[in-house]
Amino acid sequence: MSGPEASGSPLDPRIVAFRTEAFDLGEDLGNLVIVHRQGLIEATVFYGARILEALSAEAVGALGLGRSRNAYSNLTRLAELNLMPAPVPWWAHALRRLGNETRHLHRRHQPSDSNLAVLFTERWLEWYFCSFELGLRLEGIVDPSEESPLRAAAAPDLGAVVEALDCSARSKETDAFDAILEAEVVTHFHRAPVLAGVAVEVLLSRERFEDADRLLAQSLAAHPDDLRLRQLQALHLSRTGELERARDGLEPLVRDGRDDPETMGILAGVYKRIWRRDPEDRAALGRSQRTYRSGWKRARGSSTYLAVNAAATSLWLGRHDEARAMAEDCRRVLEERREVMARFLGAGQGALGFWDLMTSAETNVILGRFGDARREYAAAFERFAERTGDLQVVREQLARNLEALGLAASAEEFCSLPAPPGGEPFLVGVTGHRRIADVERVAAEVGAILTRLRREDPSRRLAALSPLAEGADRLVARAVLESGPDAGLCVPLPLELDDYRTDCASSSSTDELADLLVRADRLIFPEGLDAIGRADERGAGPTSGDARDEAYERSGRYVLEHASVLLALWDGRPARGRGGTGQIVEEARRRGTPVEVVRVERREP
Repeated sequence: MSGPEASGSPLDPRIVAFRTEAFDLGEDLGNLVIVHRQGLIEATVFYGARILEALSAEAVGALGLGRSRNAYSNLTRLAELNLMPAPVPWWAHALRRLGNETRHLHRRHQPSDSNLAVLFTERWLEWYFCSFELGLRLEGIVDPSEESPLRAAAAPDLGAVVEALDCSARSKETDAFDAILEAEVVTHFHRAPVLAGVAVEVLLSRERFEDADRLLAQSLAAHPDDLRLRQLQALHLSRTGELERARDGLEPLVRDGRDDPETMGILAGVYKRIWRRDPEDRAALGRSQRTYRSGWKRARGSSTYLAVNAAATSLWLGRHDEARAMAEDCRRVLEERREVMARFLGAGQGALGFWDLMTSAETNVILGRFGDARREYAAAFERFAERTGDLQVVREQLARNLEALGLAASAEEFCSLPAPPGGEPFLVGVTGHRRIADVERVAAEVGAILTRLRREDPSRRLAALSPLAEGADRLVARAVLESGPDAGLCVPLPLELDDYRTDCASSSSTDELADLLVRADRLIFPEGLDAIGRADERGAGPTSGDARDEAYERSGRYVLEHASVLLALWDGRPARGRGGTGQIVEEARRRGTPVEVVRVERREP
């Protein structure tokens, strides 16, 4: 350490020597120990929080990401990259909250706060210098034969409580946590709400709701305005079904301007549970969506939890464009996360934690990337098979999303469908008539063409590129799907699904469409088609007349633009209308796209 504290310090010299242009860690550590010994509580907390802010920014910078002056943002980035396993985030955020309370005069500090700041700072140093992937990876912050000067400075009984909470985070088998709930020890929690908050988090993670309720009641009696305790009380009430009490506890916080992302996320979850209890209460669902979205904005676009839930609740409200926009925002954040892992940590998708992987899968469902979603669900179900409770939550959320999309499959059925291998497929585009007379003969000829295409290149993976209109579109789609286990289906939808289903001539046709949609690798929604045509500025989507004809023409042109080969089920006559089969065949030949024609006879209506 700098100054009088440097001589003979047992801390590793590389820690003491750590400095940046604006920050000298040795100097701050020396000042931390000095002010702690002199009983200067606020000064001790200040130096601990300052060290946290400086090193969290350095960690984010080492990852090539934009550093924030806000410790919460930096810690969130590190946690979302799965770089801070529990209990590290608990102590880091506890130290951050102590610093905020000091700066903003939220409450009078107690001597225990000074001890906690020292203990939390020690644990933060251990993470940054010993565990952080891009840090120094030291064996320890002190020689094993020495005691940390920070731990030595803190009260021994308080240190034992923190150590017990450490152990409880690493192993659910330890008895140490039960011991700290005894009457003579629990007074530490009453004096230090930040420590009580960590203990409640442990209890909630173990579903020990009665113990959590008792500790919350005792701690809130002493600190009724503590934000974290009130958040945790609402979370506890929500998980135990007391949804109105949870809502009534959180809404005043938001009204009073304490609308941080964490509060917004918990409140939005409460609204969502109220709606799930009574699906007719669409107002609760709307409040949930708005609150998730507001929380996402407050988090400055970094919380994928808030983003994916904003997307899902938008989908359940029938706001499909909005749902996909939020899901795309979420996907971009996750892609950046993967890139950071690959670039700096030498890891790809396998490094994503459970909730990141599930968030990515849910995002892909909302975006119609079903093949990617099935791969991610399969990976998570295999890697995290022991997390049965969490997996059940995931399946329930998937079931709601499938229902909102109008797909005829349960979560289990959706996940059991094969996910095609990666890589670009050979796209078999289709154009043709809706009413075909000799279906069996036509299907046989289509099958023969697909067999030849496979024979010409056995490594080739086929995928149908079909809008799934009745007749030719569906016949070719089924033929391709049945042509091999690695075959796929890509569906450029002319209309939003609810609108598109109205073109089905019968209930059996609607069921067939739903069956094929759920087997697709990819749905391309109407706004995605505009990339090759003029943008549709109507907003609500086409529904009738010329607008509907234009929508079908646009999906046909998408097939034309992207097909590796065009399979035309055609009677040879000129097109009867805009975007008809004859017109598409003529344009394909003009473009040089290979065309395979199967002559058909139209069946009269």
